[in-house]
Order: sequence, then C-alpha cells, then structure tokens
Amino acid sequence: MVKALAFALTIGSGGSVGREGPIVQIGSALASSIGQWVKMPENRLRTLVACGAAGGISATFNAPITGVFFGVEIILREFSVDALFTVMLSAMIADVTAIPFLGDKPFLSGFPAGIMLHNPRDYLLVAVLAVLAALMGLTFKSVLYKVEDLCDALWRNRPEWARPAALGTGYGLLLLALPQMYGVGYPVIFKTTAGSYATWFLIVLAFGKILATSLSIGIGGSGSIFARRCSSASPPEWPTAASSITCSAPAPGSRRCTRWSPWARCSLRPPGRRWPRSPAWWR
Repeated sequence: MVKALAFALTIGSGGSVGREGPIVQIGSALASSIGQWVKMPENRLRTLVACGAAGGISATFNAPITGVFFGVEIILREFSVDALFTVMLSAMIADVTAIPFLGDKPFLSGFPAGIMLHNPRDYLLVAVLAVLAALMGLTFKSVLYKVEDLCDALWRNRPEWARPAALGTGYGLLLLALPQMYGVGYPVIFKTTAGSYATWFLIVLAFGKILATSLSIGIGGSGSIFARRCSSASPPEWPTAASSITCSAPAPGSRRCTRWSPWARCSLRPPGRRWPRSPAWWR
C-alpha cells in the first residue's frame, strides 16, 4: 500500500517515470505474503510470485500474453510446463477481472489508424531502429547510475524525507525547458507517432527523457525503471523467507541493491565502492 501511494504521488507531482515497476513489485509482494502465510514451499513460492507479477501487468495493461512472458522470463527466468500453465492462468484471470472496471480496449489506444510497413525494405529501417534503441538503453543505464551517484554525493547523510523537495529543483527546471517530460509520457508518444514533432525535436525528447527519468529516481521518486531503494528507516532484519527482501540496519552511507528479485538482499554499499551491475533488470 505504501508503494502504491508513493508511486501515485510521484506520477501525480510530475515525476517522469512509468508504472510498470511498482505494479510488478506490488503484485509480487502480495503473492509472496500470501505464500508465506500458508507456509508454501520455496519452489512453489517462486511460481506464486511470478503469478503476482504477471497478474499485475495483465490487469493494468489489458495484456495477458505480456504478463505471461514477463512473469516467466523476468521473474522465474526458466521455462517449465507447470510454472508456465500457472502463470498463464493467473494472467488470464487477472485480465478478466479487470475488464469490467477498466474496459476491454487496448491500453495504448491513441495511435493513429493505418500505421504499417508498406515496403519490405522498410524492415531494414526496423533493424537500424533496434540497434539505436539498444544503444539508447545502454546510455540510459549509464546516465541513471551517474545521476544517482551524484544525488547521493550531494545529499550525503541528510534526512531522506527532505531529499525530493531539495533536489527536485533541478527536475523542475528541466520541466520548464521540456514540459513534455511531465508524467508518464503517453500523450507525447501518441503525438510522436502522429508526426506532430520535427525529427530534431524527437532527438531532444529522447535524451531529455533519459535525464528526466534519471533525475526523478535520483531525487527519491518511486516509479518504473524496475528500480528499488532500501528504506533508510528499515528494521534491522526483515523476515528471511525465500521470497522476502531484507535490508541491513540503518547506517550512514548509500544503500543500493545488487539486484531486485523476490529473493534479493539489500545491504550497505561501502563508501567509494559500486555494486556489480549485473543482472541489470532490477536494482
């Protein structure tokens, strides 16, 4: 519940982050809590956590197939008939449950009609686009880490609750220059596909989005880059079940997770040291 509220406040106040990460965390945490409550074995608990993540993605975006692939490939990271069927069942039931409340239309329904590739040679441009997207992804990861480290260095041991208010000034100045960076950004995507922006401005928006999202997370925002920070007010040790997230006792220094999975542990990062950057899908 706290994660959902923090995420809503971040997006509502203009944070340039997505909602996929919090949805996955909320669904996985709920599934993990239920599994531990009924004393479920570890191997079944992992599958249940994947079901929670798949259900969250499926219900929110009306995309059960996406939920299945996300739960199996990202959370479980293994393919088995038993786990695949269970995750599929969770995604389908979640989607059917959400339709009466959210409707049955596609989530991204603002794209112009008739978008297609008319010439087979256009697929070469798709290949070029894939390479550029991969390079932009690597750039985003590097910028994110550097911005987070810079924010940590600037804030140091001051109270974390005041960090968004103090460091958010830089993000506010960025929004003055590029108001398109406000919030999740789906309207900007729709205008882009409709040809409303010049090519040079699209390049500016791409790098602006990288910087805006990095600042949103660096100042303490809660949103989707599949990122998670340990709370500086966390208890000395959370339950050590297979699917819990545990953090060390509060102490001065930057707190980072080597990765995020339902079984990851968070601990203090030694001064001047970096955590391993792999796997990079959740920090």
